[in-house]
Amino acid sequence: MGAFMASWYEICLRLSFFSLIHIIQLMNRAFQGVSPGTPDSLEAWSTFGGSQIAVIADPAPVSSALPNTLQVTVPSSAAAFTGFTNDGYWGMKIERGKAYKASFYAKLNSTSVGPIKVSLVSSTGTTLASASVPALTTSWKQYTLSLVPSIATSNSNNTFSISFGSSQAKGKAVNFAMFSLFPPTFKGR
Repeated sequence: MGAFMASWYEICLRLSFFSLIHIIQLMNRAFQGVSPGTPDSLEAWSTFGGSQIAVIADPAPVSSALPNTLQVTVPSSAAAFTGFTNDGYWGMKIERGKAYKASFYAKLNSTSVGPIKVSLVSSTGTTLASASVPALTTSWKQYTLSLVPSIATSNSNNTFSISFGSSQAKGKAVNFAMFSLFPPTFKGR
């Protein structure tokens, strides 16, 4: 009976792990277990519109347990619409009409960058859902948003995106930490 229970326990653990991967939508969401400043530290993350990203060892992190942050710099010469994306684990299945809970920590390194837009974007560039954060602060703060797609997608080649659309962002840097994007859960738990 003991060997049976051990096998059963191992099977349950493996199934739980694979279920968790399907729930957690964003890959490399906390930048832990990576060396800051290396290409590997940016796995699953990319930029658009001229913005620049780097994982740094933050001198004043959101928590001592989360010493690395994603620093996003918007050059003065950047396009009017700039930002960064996460491709998730082999894409993200996004379903129309379901609420996805997004959250992240952010802090400004200087003055205001204007509002930022958090979106779910299809492989064709169509915005499936979006919400705005009107202003960031110079202290770490957690932002939580609900994203409800109004469009159905035919595949899982979708991304999580944060964009800066204001000329106020040019020449500024923002630090981000601990991103999360969760699909609806069983009975909202």
